[in-house]
Amino acid sequence: MNKKNITTLARFGIVGAGNTLVDFAVFFLLTSLRVPYLAAQLFSYSAGAANSYIWNRTWTFQVKEKAHGAEIVRFIIIN
Repeated sequence: MNKKNITTLARFGIVGAGNTLVDFAVFFLLTSLRVPYLAAQLFSYSAGAANSYIWNRTWTFQVKEKAHGAEIVRFIIIN
């Protein structure tokens, strides 16, 4: 593995950890506001996934092109 691949892998891991924190924080906030668990989980997971898409696209993989619908749909399906 070269330095670029190691950097990308490290960034991917950092974003993954951040996604977990976002998911947990949103879930904790919503459940503390007495939102039902299932709804809170749906919103918190979605927040983590959105965080993943944005940070991995812009920081981890440094994609410069504008996002398009097909890419977002593929991300949602895979996620």
